[in-house]
Amino acid sequence: MPLDLATTPAFRAYAIASAALVLKMLVLAWYGALLRGRSHAYLNEEDTRAFGGRLVSEEAPDVQRALRALRNDTENIPAFLVLVLLFVLQGATALVASIHFGVFVVARACFSVAYVRALQPLRTTSYVVSTLAVIAMLVRIVVTAL
Repeated sequence: MPLDLATTPAFRAYAIASAALVLKMLVLAWYGALLRGRSHAYLNEEDTRAFGGRLVSEEAPDVQRALRALRNDTENIPAFLVLVLLFVLQGATALVASIHFGVFVVARACFSVAYVRALQPLRTTSYVVSTLAVIAMLVRIVVTAL
């Protein structure tokens, strides 16, 4: 394995996948904020003063849905980021890494769209596909470590 990990093709694939996932999460967070602003309904009193609108005790259903999609990302993406770094450190080839990372990123993007738009069975299918990509990497990591 090269000493300068950052220049390897597998690490570049990791960097691109990581950046794409963070960007996807930011877009989802901003989408939730946009929906909140459109409804003019805020949980915090200071927001009603700053932006105008009404104080509510519960987010609008579409805002809740966007926040649940984002919460699911926060439950799944950090583990992926750790595992893929191990995967790269163990010497995954650029092709194998790109396939695994690409499948995960595309599946997570589909999951977010499906969650926000209430699209079943796409939501479940994309979740399962992303999970299978993680499991495949996990198995390779363990087998390589043994």
